[in-house]
Amino acid sequence: MAKRRREVHRLAVKLLDEAFHRITEERVLPQSPYEPWISMGREFFGEHIHALRSYSRFVASLEAAFPNRFTGDIRASDLAELYPSALVTNAVARLTRARQPCEARQPAALEVVSAFMRSPSRRRTRPLSAERPVSQMICDGNLG
Repeated sequence: MAKRRREVHRLAVKLLDEAFHRITEERVLPQSPYEPWISMGREFFGEHIHALRSYSRFVASLEAAFPNRFTGDIRASDLAELYPSALVTNAVARLTRARQPCEARQPAALEVVSAFMRSPSRRRTRPLSAERPVSQMICDGNLG
């Protein structure tokens, strides 16, 4: 089990390295420290992460390391395919806030990977998600 978790950790760092390179090419990075969060579908497309060489290996390693968490069943409450994007967006925010370059081996990125490694081993009823405040929200109608 420890060997599988080490493999997940190694592939998480590799995924971050490839993702940072790819989304930098798309001019998503670097982010302003005043708006550190990026969102899939807004600043980058899912295919930018899903097309990475390490994506499928990372997802498969998650499923192997945490078989009770990720059953592979479409009705499962948690899907390993949701984790790569959450990992990337959280790492970008943490690196940006720490004012460190978006590189997978920076201390802030490794902190995110370590925190991430604790997440699938916890009991959860909902999938991993990144929560952040929304600014500049426009609403139709009267809020009063």
